[in-house]
Amino acid sequence: MATGGNKVEKVIPLWQDGFQETFLKLLNQYRSTILFTLAGHSHMDEFRLTPDGETGRSSSFLLVTPAISPVFQNNPGLQVLSYDRKAFSILDYTTHRLDLAAGSSADWREEYRFSRTYSLFPVTSTTLETLSRSLHEEAQSRATYMRYYNVGNTSSPQITDQTWPVYWCAIGHLTAASFRTCVENFSRP
Repeated sequence: MATGGNKVEKVIPLWQDGFQETFLKLLNQYRSTILFTLAGHSHMDEFRLTPDGETGRSSSFLLVTPAISPVFQNNPGLQVLSYDRKAFSILDYTTHRLDLAAGSSADWREEYRFSRTYSLFPVTSTTLETLSRSLHEEAQSRATYMRYYNVGNTSSPQITDQTWPVYWCAIGHLTAASFRTCVENFSRP
């Protein structure tokens, strides 16, 4: 997708037509059962909020874990989740990375811990909504998220100030129409 100003020229969804809408309806229908989902398709360290059609808040969330493969200019990464065994909820997570810029001396290291980095605990729809607002309103939170997005590969940043509206809108606007409207109406704080 390219933007000129905030004009959206083309939205290319990751899902085939109809599948995402059906999936979102199922998440909403079973929101008391489905607390979160996990994915890894984009290779980056990111999250999505599933909009609840009734309240306008998020009914669940999706954590996208970074990939071990660096094929999209990300450092190899993985996440370790801590969770509540009784509630089946995520308490926290730590992202680890292999810094390819270090060459042969590269070693797996902790990149960040969610609770420490964003001062939010546990990982829920509510805390991720708070983080999403912070990413929009606070330059420091946004810079942190942008740095960790491609697992700390600073030589090839994926997100820039110019492309930020696309990435921020993708967090909570999961249909093509909602995403397009968000990007076209995005206003900087």
